[in-house]
Amino acid sequence: MMRFPSALWKKFIALLLLGLTSGALFAADVKLEALLVWATNDGTSPKPEHRPIGPALKKKFENMPFKWKNYFEEKRVQFNITTNASGNYYVTVSNP
Repeated sequence: MMRFPSALWKKFIALLLLGLTSGALFAADVKLEALLVWATNDGTSPKPEHRPIGPALKKKFENMPFKWKNYFEEKRVQFNITTNASGNYYVTVSNP
């Protein structure tokens, strides 16, 4: 029977443990934010609780082929997704 040197076994075990734990090392939450925007050509929104979107986002919308002039924040939701999760994700929009 062939015997491996002690140093080789230690390296093998270290690599094996690193391989088994690498999934846990790379697992992290990605913080995301979804924003529902109300768009209109009117100067104000029909809902008083709406706030105008920020200037950076408004500039992005102005560079897109949208036909509206004014944009208001309807709802903002922040959530996390684990990066090692697999599968399909769906966004459901409901009007309570």
